[in-house]
Amino acid sequence: TAGMHPHDASAFDVRASSELEELLANPLVVAVGECGLDFFRMRSPRREQERALRSQVDLAKAYDLPLVIHVRDAWPEILRVLDEGSAERVVLHCFSGDAEIAARCTERGWFLSFAGNVTYPKNAHLREAAAAVSLDRILVETDSPFLAPQRLRGRDNAPSNVVDVIEAVALARDEPVEIVRETTAENARIAFPRLQQALEKPRD
Repeated sequence: TAGMHPHDASAFDVRASSELEELLANPLVVAVGECGLDFFRMRSPRREQERALRSQVDLAKAYDLPLVIHVRDAWPEILRVLDEGSAERVVLHCFSGDAEIAARCTERGWFLSFAGNVTYPKNAHLREAAAAVSLDRILVETDSPFLAPQRLRGRDNAPSNVVDVIEAVALARDEPVEIVRETTAENARIAFPRLQQALEKPRD
């Protein structure tokens, strides 16, 4: 993916937008992001975060790409900005909301992507969210090298640990691990059409 994180939103200017467009023209770039709003660390002012996000929503639409969205302590605002921008193809990276937020997002047709923190004992709200929505709206990720699953807390995370995320989601939903694995893999191909195109492209 290619985008500007909300921490760096103040640096999103004409030059940054132009460089981002060059990246988005590359068929190996499958989405715009991660972009969004982070009102927890506040490394860029709210107004600048919203400005950068709105610009990237427009770019996603112009290049017919999904948005990978980062949101922290800003759920009302993220819903408002994305609705105002008519964002339809959205992946909520490292989903952090509860079941109510999950329902509001999937009603809009968005994907919820769960990471290693869904395995943490204190994060029951994430498992409840994973259980509350249709499986066809769920993705899995690791956010490597961050958010190592519970059995590896304190170490660097790795993509292979996505198995822990799949198992946690399956347990929360009381569904077979293989069903969750297969469905989330198919969901990823639907969420990121360029990924599917790359997988189908003949190799030399």
